[in-house]
Amino acid sequence: MKNTERDARKPAVRNPRIETPRMCELSTAYHEAGHAVANWWYRIRIEKATIIGGEGYAGFVKGKLAVDEIDLSAERAIGSMDGSDRARTRMEKDVIALLAGPATQRRFFPRGWRHHHGKSDLRNAIGLIECFAPDNELKTYLKLLQIRAKNFVQRRYILPLIEAVAKELLIHRTLTGKQIIAIIKQTNAN
Repeated sequence: MKNTERDARKPAVRNPRIETPRMCELSTAYHEAGHAVANWWYRIRIEKATIIGGEGYAGFVKGKLAVDEIDLSAERAIGSMDGSDRARTRMEKDVIALLAGPATQRRFFPRGWRHHHGKSDLRNAIGLIECFAPDNELKTYLKLLQIRAKNFVQRRYILPLIEAVAKELLIHRTLTGKQIIAIIKQTNAN
């Protein structure tokens, strides 16, 4: 028997790096659910979450992060926020909420994770951290907040909330902030 005949009879092995449209949709729903639950947890206003994509994005959560109030287009954003402990704490919560999307996606879909999936989240997180940390601290500070985001999404009482919001995003494709909060409260009640 020739090698090609034997190979032809083998079942096709699917490349785990190839994303199907359904996997992309699932991955996006969990990514956005991670953001939404983190926003709720850290009391960051949520206006809506959607998995309806557009130019350069697969979905988004619209809320009221500090990043929305700062011009991050400047070379350095230092001075855009006061350096108080309160402002630093706000920044850290916002950064964790930004990084919770990619952390959730990595948690639920580790083989489907691509670095470009959280590119804007990472860019915004770095912009916020730059308001407080000099260059020699930036990388370490970012790593710390990435670890905190990862730990956040792995909490046993957070996982069911993320799953519930993701499930509803897959059904409705867009949820208002009120709907997200209702889903979280309902899940918590069970």
